[in-house]
Amino acid sequence: MLLRKNIKPVVSFIIVALLVLGCFDIAVYGQSSGKEEESFFVAQKAFDDGFHELAISLLERFLKNYPGSSQYNTARLLIAQCYYYQSKFFDSLKFLEQLLDDSLASNIRDAVLYWIAEVYVKGNNFIKAAEFYKRVIDEYPDSLYLANAYYSLGWCLYQQARYAEAIVNFERARGSNERIVSQDAFFKIIESLYNLKDFILLKTRIGEYLSVYPDDIAKRTYLYFYLGEADYYLNDFNRAIAEYSEVVISAPDEKMQSLAKIGRAWAYLKLKQYMQAEEAFLGIRQSSLDNTARDSLLLGRAALYFEIKKISELKDTYKEILKVSQDPEVLTQAYLGQAQSFTESSEYQEAIKTYQLILAKSDSLAISRESMQRVRFGLGAAFLKAGKIQEAIKEFQEGLSVTNDSALRLDALFNIAENYLELADYPKAEDYYNLILKEYPGNYYNDYVRYQLGAAQIKNVQYSEAIANFSNFAKDFPGSKLKAEALYSLGLCYFEKKDYTQAAKVLGELSKGFLTESDLRSKAIYIIGKCLYNQGEFNQAIEVFNSILAMEKAGTDLIQKAEYEIAESYYQLGDEKEALFRFNSLRSKYPASRILPQVIWWLGEYYSCHNDLSLSKRYFNSLIKDFPDDPLAPEAYYVLGLISSQEAKFQDGYVFLNKAIEIGGRELKQRATLAIADQYLKQDKVDLAIEVYNKSILDYPDSKGVIYPKLASLYFLKSDYQQALDYYKKGLECALPVQKPSLNFKLAETYEAAGKTNEALDEFLKFASIYPDDINIVTRALLRAARIYEEREDFGLAIKVYRRIDQMGVEESAYAQERIDFINRNNK
Repeated sequence: MLLRKNIKPVVSFIIVALLVLGCFDIAVYGQSSGKEEESFFVAQKAFDDGFHELAISLLERFLKNYPGSSQYNTARLLIAQCYYYQSKFFDSLKFLEQLLDDSLASNIRDAVLYWIAEVYVKGNNFIKAAEFYKRVIDEYPDSLYLANAYYSLGWCLYQQARYAEAIVNFERARGSNERIVSQDAFFKIIESLYNLKDFILLKTRIGEYLSVYPDDIAKRTYLYFYLGEADYYLNDFNRAIAEYSEVVISAPDEKMQSLAKIGRAWAYLKLKQYMQAEEAFLGIRQSSLDNTARDSLLLGRAALYFEIKKISELKDTYKEILKVSQDPEVLTQAYLGQAQSFTESSEYQEAIKTYQLILAKSDSLAISRESMQRVRFGLGAAFLKAGKIQEAIKEFQEGLSVTNDSALRLDALFNIAENYLELADYPKAEDYYNLILKEYPGNYYNDYVRYQLGAAQIKNVQYSEAIANFSNFAKDFPGSKLKAEALYSLGLCYFEKKDYTQAAKVLGELSKGFLTESDLRSKAIYIIGKCLYNQGEFNQAIEVFNSILAMEKAGTDLIQKAEYEIAESYYQLGDEKEALFRFNSLRSKYPASRILPQVIWWLGEYYSCHNDLSLSKRYFNSLIKDFPDDPLAPEAYYVLGLISSQEAKFQDGYVFLNKAIEIGGRELKQRATLAIADQYLKQDKVDLAIEVYNKSILDYPDSKGVIYPKLASLYFLKSDYQQALDYYKKGLECALPVQKPSLNFKLAETYEAAGKTNEALDEFLKFASIYPDDINIVTRALLRAARIYEEREDFGLAIKVYRRIDQMGVEESAYAQERIDFINRNNK
């Protein structure tokens, strides 16, 4: 893309050239060097003045008559250039390639390389052109073509959307002494930055351009448009409005004016200055716009009406687009945008209707196969979100059928399953994976479907089902590339079931089999190490983890995890000094490691357990400061809250716990809330604790089983026995089986404290029937019942209960007999 001056034809030159061609004896003329130079001069002049056909004739005659001329190869180059300007690129390239292979043409090799690149540019072969421009740059750093080569190389990269690389070459071209090349390169830098969306740097470079070339009026409008665009995307909408307005005032190009007006209207919209935005959109006369700008305007109005909830105007605007637009792609975009907006706003029925309208008009819209697929999948998604699963599947099938590719339907069904998997609705995900296996039992991709089914089962904690699935995987799909992954998943299932022996066996077979070169091998060995760790075989675990450190394909993350487990194993062996040394080494060795938050967490917990709360807090605070986005950060706030409570620094505790609630997940929010209530109790602020517990029940209904007993015990302390009884009863309704005996006992105790001895007796005496396997609590309950009978001086029933205890043969039987004897002695 050589930047050249305008050609100025010299008509009188034709006469001279004709005289040279027809009126002289060329054979004699060529025998003198003066004539040779004149002949070449005439040909070159014809070329320079743009008479390319004439120049070719003159140059060919020159080549014929002066084969030994020093200008011989230059003449050949000029012929190639003539063909280039005549758009005869094949002929041009033929001459240029001959010159490239001619060792005698080395003095013009840079020019040959450059013009070969120019020919490739004309054929839009930018990759090939770039190769030749680069050769000029690399091989001929002093070439006269150097500046143009840098510029043209940048231009080729720009055409390939390789904008960052293009900028590098434009910058080098900008350093040229050739003003036109330098200025055009600078402008291309700006356009490249715009395409890179590097709007901050874009603004800087535009400012530089305006400073260097203040008189470049032709590009000033475009520069201000780019400034408006930059500030728009940098959310500086006020400045963008001012810059768009400058374009509106100064642009001689009506199209640019229209684009600036629309951009200004969008900026008002982003500022939520809906009145100004509406005025701006409505103030643009459609008659002054070309079709493209008009379509853009109407789509902008539709966006405005959507924001300000002018539903009627929104519908009217979409109708207008569909009425006036002549661009099928715009029409399709309008329909799809409308349907998608309905989907995004959860108006699924409206989305369904819009997609169906597209289908009804598909012939007139001339929808491409890709667009039709989008319609079908979009409609399927809308049906899916509307809860119409069968209709969704049907639409996926219809959409995919336009390609006559049965595998696409499988992809659609798999997409549904994947969506459920993403939503953690694992049973439904399994249903759809099973549906694929049922409807396409011999499909080529069923190994992948079976593998994903197993993944869903694992996430659904259905380890037995997943084990059955993965156990038969290798037999059912002997040629599958997923065999290793399936076997690895099988080992993980056993690991999650805490069957560490079987997990190590499966993963051991895997690591010794076909995974010698796979990164799964190191992962499998890591799990084997975890199995040994969980079985208490810490020395063997250390050996396994150490073996990972020498594996090339282990990866940095896994190596760091292995080192972590080695340190943890030493701790479990009781070698705290070695463990501490290793954990501290991990912290210094991998300052940017993903595992570093866990290391810091371990150190914090270690010092907390050893009651060095000051040092423990330092680690947890470090975790929060250095890794604020790590999942352990909210937990660190929680632990700091507990430590502050332990130190009776309750105000600090509230701050930390509230931060945990603010950024933590649901389970942590629940724990932190209960911890705040516990802090209130430590300060004897019982009413505040009760208030927090009651709010927790509303916020976290699944915490009732924990909170109801706490509330009951608090009301018991306040001697509000009726409230205590109510909460113990509520607690029993949602308690786990293991929790019920103790809650039942406290319920009975509360009845007794409230003076309701009959109800207390009923509760204590039924323990033997409802908790027959818990001998300890049955014994305690019978002893309390017997004591109540004694206090009521109902000695006969008391003795009866004591005899039941005596006959149970428990440790308290002797005490029961003593009470029987005491009653008999003192109540004759």
